[in-house]
Amino acid sequence: MTTTSYFKSCLTLCISIICCIPSYADVYRWVDEQGTVHFSDSPHLGATPINLPDIQLYHQTHVLTQRKDKAPPRKHAKQRIKIIQPKNQATIRNNQGHVSVSIEIEPKLNEGDKIQVVLDGKPIGESQSKTQFSLKNINRGTHTISATLVDANGQLVASTRTVTIYLHRPRIGMVP
Repeated sequence: MTTTSYFKSCLTLCISIICCIPSYADVYRWVDEQGTVHFSDSPHLGATPINLPDIQLYHQTHVLTQRKDKAPPRKHAKQRIKIIQPKNQATIRNNQGHVSVSIEIEPKLNEGDKIQVVLDGKPIGESQSKTQFSLKNINRGTHTISATLVDANGQLVASTRTVTIYLHRPRIGMVP
C-alpha cells in the first residue's frame, strides 16, 4: 500500500466516522392551514422551536437484603406468586399516578415470608407480608411491575412474571 492510498483510506475512514456521529437536533412545531399540528427536526415557515426535557434514564437493579438474625432453613412447599391486579398490558387512568397492586400466593404465605414489589426494575419500599400494595405518584408512561417472595432468611422463594402497564395522567401537577 502506497502512502497516498493509505492517506486516502484514513481520510475516508475519518469522514465516515464523523458522518456517523449523531448530532443534536432541535425540534420545531407548526400548524398548517387545515389546523394540523406538525413536528420536524428542520425549521419551517412559522415554526417555533420546542424545548424538550432531558432524557430520563434508569438502570435495572434487583436487591434482596439478607437478614442478620437468620432463622433456620425451612422447606417450602412449591409456592406460586402471581400479580392479579393490574392485568398485563392494562391502561390505567389516574391523575395522581396511583396504581393498586394485588398479589396472589398459593399455598398461603408462610410465617416470616415477605413480598417485595419491583417497579421498573427498582424495589419499591420495604418487603412486607401484605398482598395488597398501593404505588403512589407514578409518572405517566409505560411501566413494568413484578414481585418476589423471600423467606425469613432473605432467600428468593418465587417471583412473578413481569406485568407491563400504561399509566395515563391527563394533567400533571393536579391537586391530589
